[in-house]
Amino acid sequence: MVRRTPTSDASESGFVQLIVVSALAVLGGLLTAGLLSATQTGRQAAALERLVRAEVAADAGFYRLVAAIGDPGDTLESAALRGPTKITIGDDELWLRIEANGGKIDVLAGEPAMLERYMRQAGVDAYGVSALLDDLSAARKNQDGAAALEVVRIATAGLLPSEELNRDTTRFGGPGIDPIHASSRVLHAVPDLSPADADRIAAASPDERAADIHLSRYLSSGGRRFSLVTQVAWGQDEASEPCLPIEMSTAGKVALLAGSC
Repeated sequence: MVRRTPTSDASESGFVQLIVVSALAVLGGLLTAGLLSATQTGRQAAALERLVRAEVAADAGFYRLVAAIGDPGDTLESAALRGPTKITIGDDELWLRIEANGGKIDVLAGEPAMLERYMRQAGVDAYGVSALLDDLSAARKNQDGAAALEVVRIATAGLLPSEELNRDTTRFGGPGIDPIHASSRVLHAVPDLSPADADRIAAASPDERAADIHLSRYLSSGGRRFSLVTQVAWGQDEASEPCLPIEMSTAGKVALLAGSC
């Protein structure tokens, strides 16, 4: 994440809010674990207790990421921006990452033609795309980002892994696409970008990607909104991957955005 005049209190507001969130999560987790032990027995209770503990660990992961953003000497921020980074908190292993929302398609503000191309690439048929655009128009009219994301998720169910969809779409982005952080799937959805250029940008370094911003009117640079993502396993084949949307102020402070990713 590009820093903007970082200071020792760069994420003060984020710290305060996350302390409250983490404290409530821990208290809620302990209470839930106690209730489970009182009302459930055997494997079911053990599985539910692991899930609660995983959610508490995920909240701790969010706090750890905000702390890294506020500390110029902490290398976790840059590592998490490059991709999933493993850390250990207590007995839990977490994979943390920071996603730049500028590299995602905004379901509210993005160009409809871009979403249409993305859906077709995912395997949604013509009828499905048409129905999606109609439902999306209604969600946009109400500025309901959660509803817009749900429309996209339903349309791609069984066609695109939810992890990939979450990394490509957002309700906290903007009308343009930042080529530095966009995935190959998103780049191929840009209407006036040739497949060859999309492939070349996807394989390029961040500096080279930034230099290609002139290739499309849909490409734009910067953006101060990001998603903090923590992944923690709570079962042999189950994992939680909650996401927390944030915005960086020009002073380098972290602000939590209303709602989930």
